[in-house]
Amino acid sequence: MKELPAAFKASRKVSGSLRLLTVLAILSLLLQTANADTDFSYRVTRLENRLLVNFAQPLAFDQILLPTCNDELWGPGTICRAALIEAADQQFIASARANEGFMVFRPKTTASSSFYITPLITRAAELENHGQNADNRIELTAVPAEVRAIENRIRHLVDATMQFNRENRCFSCHTALPLALAVKTAAARGYELDQNMLQTVGNEIARLQLADGSFFFPEQPAYGRIMTTMCAGAILSMLAEFNPELHTNLKNMLPVLKNWRNPDGTPGSDFFFRPVFIGQPTALLFESILTSSVYFRAFAESDGAPDAQLGRRLNELSGWSKDLKNEAIHRRIIIMAGMPLTFQFQEAERPELIRELTRVIYDEPEGKRRDIRALAVWLLNRINPTNQLPLPAFPAPQNLADQIWECFEQIIQTRPGQKKSS
Repeated sequence: MKELPAAFKASRKVSGSLRLLTVLAILSLLLQTANADTDFSYRVTRLENRLLVNFAQPLAFDQILLPTCNDELWGPGTICRAALIEAADQQFIASARANEGFMVFRPKTTASSSFYITPLITRAAELENHGQNADNRIELTAVPAEVRAIENRIRHLVDATMQFNRENRCFSCHTALPLALAVKTAAARGYELDQNMLQTVGNEIARLQLADGSFFFPEQPAYGRIMTTMCAGAILSMLAEFNPELHTNLKNMLPVLKNWRNPDGTPGSDFFFRPVFIGQPTALLFESILTSSVYFRAFAESDGAPDAQLGRRLNELSGWSKDLKNEAIHRRIIIMAGMPLTFQFQEAERPELIRELTRVIYDEPEGKRRDIRALAVWLLNRINPTNQLPLPAFPAPQNLADQIWECFEQIIQTRPGQKKSS
């Protein structure tokens, strides 16, 4: 297999943060984060006629397996064939046949840090068989309750975004972009997402593409054509992880972008509207995401043969991004967060970046904006993942975009655990 061009080889002297600055990264490998272990340990308290099982943290239970033989639960020499579980004001009953070692409960993702068990049918066990199974423990299929809450919230926000886009007859950069960012980051961190729904989102946006590869909405002429198209490219690049057919739509955009370049070769732009669209860094960001996605797709499909033209363009984008290092930190956040292949920093720069990002959150007006704060928190989390800052309180979200950025911040700060206990 041929090697990637030199521009994409990370020097050993370059900080490992190259792999950590991947909010909008194209390669899922660069986005993957190892799941943290969830503590499934429990403590059983025997009450008058039932048991209380307490867990170290609130869990969302998909399935609970109660062993029919367990001295701690049912007492020595006793077997339980039917039981009642009560959790979060809900009741669930299950039973087991003589040849079954577990009663299976499916609590429909009920979330709680404890549940009660009431044995309904018990009898004396045959000593020989009981001795072989008396140490069976409660088994769970569960995730932390806060993780399940975020998964449910993502589903709601996807529904709301699709409805918003249909009503406004455009894909709405300000909602679809953070949504794509949120779901891609959530998927890389191990959250359980509705793949069919995410494919539908990508397909609905792709259907809005015009014959020449661009995106433009006559009902929203102020949004322009250049930035709208490039934003669509960034969104579809992220959603292509769930729907590879979108790469065809991305390839169709490249000739259009080439025609819109400024005289110095930088990406053209025709729309600057906050909170996300903050000038030339955003244009560089969008083209970098789109071009990187097409580049690596072509690289994989050609058995490792790089596309020289796309490689040169990415080198150009890399050079322009380096020229932005003197920009204000809230502007550099866009480049830092979204261009891991073209924006790098040395290990010695890490402390100052941490100080600058922390100052944005606590002391700068830009830190009062949900998009900037969410990206700053994300970068801090990736640069220094062991340091969880207490964040200043924000007022309630005022619109759908605010809700998505808030959810993205929650995704960053919540680490999904292993799905199943032993």
